[in-house]
Amino acid sequence: MVRLPVKLQFREYEPGEFESPEVLSYQEATQAVIDFPWHEQDFRLHNITGPSVTIKRTEGTYLKIGKAYDDSFLAYYCNKRGKLYSRGFDTMEELSLCIKEFYDNSFDIKTFKKNFWVFSATKHFRTKSFIYKLTPRRILYRLSFPIIFSCMLVPMIITTANSTSYFPLSLSLIMLSIFVLPSIALFINYYRHSYKRQLILSRGKDFFYWGKLHDIKEYKKEDITSITEYHVANLRNPWSEYVYIKITISTKEEIFIPNLLLNESDITYKLRLPNIISREEKYLPFIHSKI
Repeated sequence: MVRLPVKLQFREYEPGEFESPEVLSYQEATQAVIDFPWHEQDFRLHNITGPSVTIKRTEGTYLKIGKAYDDSFLAYYCNKRGKLYSRGFDTMEELSLCIKEFYDNSFDIKTFKKNFWVFSATKHFRTKSFIYKLTPRRILYRLSFPIIFSCMLVPMIITTANSTSYFPLSLSLIMLSIFVLPSIALFINYYRHSYKRQLILSRGKDFFYWGKLHDIKEYKKEDITSITEYHVANLRNPWSEYVYIKITISTKEEIFIPNLLLNESDITYKLRLPNIISREEKYLPFIHSKI
């Protein structure tokens, strides 16, 4: 008997977020669709990500099933190349036959309609890791401005070093101090608060994890009393991209998360607590907390 991984997705979940999959038979997968709490989940599958049941074959194809209206269903099929197809089903009997064909690998794609408006469909079907930590890409992105600006100033400093006038050299050093050094200082500060730390956070789960790699701690979102976003007052400053989030827990514990790990807008989106978010401005948003 063929058994395939089946995973559930609920209303608040984001693309790639699912419950842990269970390996089920065709009959069990069909029953999972019947038993899904559609009405509790605002059941209509408006987008590809939403309340649904997803089945995966070993070759990397997916069948994602959600409710459309009343007793009808909507199914999305994603092939190995990420091409998306969809089809509506008026009854559970029709859908059950489609699920069986998917299990038996006798699936007829011609009965589905190809969707041309989605270019990266696989992100709605594959399970994503929601572990965020320092990566070379994020480090390089934050250092790009001071590196590029310094490379522009170095030739000017070299050519004016032997000049009889100190004005060009002084101007170059002043520009370096004003535009580059604050960015470097903020990067070092954020790097120290991100090094060997990780954040595990998704929108659908009611908890998240934060801490050092060997001492990570679980927090409940419902225990958060305030969320403060610290950013630069003037967004035209070269270091305006440096922002950190302070999360206060009901136990008075404070968590400081730099956006070197994850963008601040993504953090607040995933926490799902818009009513307790406040924003404060700082000329230089350094994180002042114990590492």
